[in-house]
Amino acid sequence: MNDRMIEIWSSAIGRLAAGMIGSAAIALAAYRLRSLSGSGAVSAAVMGTGYVALGGPLWFGTLLAFFLSSSLWSKWKRRHSAKQAAEAKYAKSGRRDAAQVWANGGLGLLLCAGHAIWPAAAWV
Repeated sequence: MNDRMIEIWSSAIGRLAAGMIGSAAIALAAYRLRSLSGSGAVSAAVMGTGYVALGGPLWFGTLLAFFLSSSLWSKWKRRHSAKQAAEAKYAKSGRRDAAQVWANGGLGLLLCAGHAIWPAAAWV
């Protein structure tokens, strides 16, 4: 990394800004790809900002890897007739809403916040 990038990540304001911009861009893309509902996109942007601001690239990368892999898995499974039959009886669509976003990433955000307050390798 060059010195300017290190400066941005060292600054709380820089990490907050990077988190907001990056998380909003990813949430918007996921909304357009129909992986997130409107409330899910807003929640994902807020949550992603928290991960970046409190934990930095490692924590955000972990969240992003989980989201991408689960989204791809859901899209792949959607093609199977057994899943389509099961989803026909389920009230929610394949798009994740705010409750699902917080259920999937909320515990990780709490761990990230714990690491920010009391840094230790055990949090990661």
